Amino acid sequence: MAQGQGDGTRVKEDNFGQLFRQSLRISKAGPVAHQPYWHIEPNAGTGWNSKAGCDGSPLVFCRAAMEVERYGQVIGYFCDRDPKAIEQLRRRLVGWKGLQVHFRAMDNAEFLREVAGIIRRTETRPPLALGTCLCDPNGWHGLPVDALAEFTVEFRRIDIILNINCTLFRTVKGCCRELAKVSEGHKKAFRCWPEPAEIIERMHKKYWLISNVGRTQGHKFLQLIGRNTSAGWKRFGRFFPLNSWEGRTLLNELKRIEPDQKCLPGMEDAR
Repeated sequence: MAQGQGDGTRVKEDNFGQLFRQSLRISKAGPVAHQPYWHIEPNAGTGWNSKAGCDGSPLVFCRAAMEVERYGQVIGYFCDRDPKAIEQLRRRLVGWKGLQVHFRAMDNAEFLREVAGIIRRTETRPPLALGTCLCDPNGWHGLPVDALAEFTVEFRRIDIILNINCTLFRTVKGCCRELAKVSEGHKKAFRCWPEPAEIIERMHKKYWLISNVGRTQGHKFLQLIGRNTSAGWKRFGRFFPLNSWEGRTLLNELKRIEPDQKCLPGMEDAR
């Protein structure tokens, strides 16, 4: 199965590795060291980026857990809507010792709500569960924003990592504007995509770090990690606090992206 986002994928996965390792290290400190670490991935894919020829985020995470020696208490849940992708991922993760991995082929929003239920039944104090939740959609269908917002309300100590294709978000905005000129009915036919800044506001996180992967095949990507503590944030590599000059500059630059096309494939027919 061909997956990946081209020449920037290696940089993206390297950034993910930095985030995973630092979050895992923080989870080993002091009184929380005995707790399980939950890693949750909608859009998990096959575990291999064929276009870039490198590991996908599920394998990057598993290697990070081994590197920081977070053995025995790491619980991974990986989801993709494509059963074939999940079967490939399952085969790639077979044999990873010290990690409990689980796989689902289902809708991302339903997946997040299912995992939320599992955490509630497993943890003695569910709101204090530790971990990471990575959303890295490969396409223009967006993020499960509502389900993510619900998840962050309840599990405030699970960090949220987002990889957003900002060029596609701007293209969808352009599509809605174009279709609105034709008829109000067409405008309602496509769901309203939020701006990246609006997604951030929906998530219940006090602190955000931001990094710009750069352009991959003409598209511009943004990586973010949202947390409710500032502990250890200076060690997150190439990431800047969102409220810093560098962070605000990166976010504002994305508002000026001009899409290369007015409509996405399939939307032209709605005219």
